[in-house]
Amino acid sequence: MIKEASQKRAELEKNLKLRGLSTKESEGSGDENDFYSVDRTPELFTSAIETAFKTIHNFSKPLINMMKAAGWDLDVAANSIESNVVYAKGAHK
Repeated sequence: MIKEASQKRAELEKNLKLRGLSTKESEGSGDENDFYSVDRTPELFTSAIETAFKTIHNFSKPLINMMKAAGWDLDVAANSIESNVVYAKGAHK
């Protein structure tokens, strides 16, 4: 688990460097409220949305597969959370 966390941290630091950010730069700022000093750009927003989408997908896909393997009725499960929702595609549940 520690090895996995270290790999994730290294990946995050690599991504930050690619975006012109560094965790080392933020540590010396002294302002606790200014976690990262970055320009808020459309590209940064797009990157954040894409990362959030991938993270949600990477969490939900194995969860859904485990639910299917356990014999869950996914329609009933989805309707128990929010009923009367019209999905564009059945896979969107």
